[in-house]
Amino acid sequence: MATAILGSLDPSGVAEAPKCFPPPQDLIGWWRGEADALDFVNAHHGSLKGGPGFFIGRVGAAFSLNGSTDFIEVLDHDAWAFGKNDFSIEFWVSFRGLSASTDVARPAAVFVASDEGPGNVNKWFFSLGGGSLCFLVNSPSENVTMFLVRAPFAPTLNQWYHLVLVRGGNVFTVYRDGVVIGTETAAVSVPNAKAPLTIGQAEGGVFLNARPAASFWTGRRR
Repeated sequence: MATAILGSLDPSGVAEAPKCFPPPQDLIGWWRGEADALDFVNAHHGSLKGGPGFFIGRVGAAFSLNGSTDFIEVLDHDAWAFGKNDFSIEFWVSFRGLSASTDVARPAAVFVASDEGPGNVNKWFFSLGGGSLCFLVNSPSENVTMFLVRAPFAPTLNQWYHLVLVRGGNVFTVYRDGVVIGTETAAVSVPNAKAPLTIGQAEGGVFLNARPAASFWTGRRR
């Protein structure tokens, strides 16, 4: 299993940034892990599943996920029915352990997801698997299954990384610490899964094993 710390927003992507950067006005949601699962910018408040704890994180407090039952769940909302709109997902992360993963389809860790379950159902998620950061889009109605970008990523344990996934037009880009590490062009529509948004879990069985971590995820449409 992967063990990770998810942290706070800083436009420079520099891990030594001392404080959190003010959130942009067009954020969809920001779950900071300040001893709760509240959305800092909107009313998309989450709930703690499996009994996550809290500890000191990159900035402020932190979610602590155990890699087997713990995650954060946010009720389904069209705010993250991205379709073909521009959006971004970003967070800080620091791993303390990683399991073997040889295939992007069997990820070692899922950071954020919206899926109707395993198999050929509507879903999307941002994950690490097979040594790559990927954005999965699966849409049965459009006969689409794509693991987009596949940006190489072999993290050093106990080191902070600022990871960002951005869609601009039909170009998907992954950044690590402010540097582009992969792009892919695809005119794909991200499906509207009739399912909660989850942080640290996907498909009911793939978890993020995270140390005490100041955790936040943001997404936005333009």
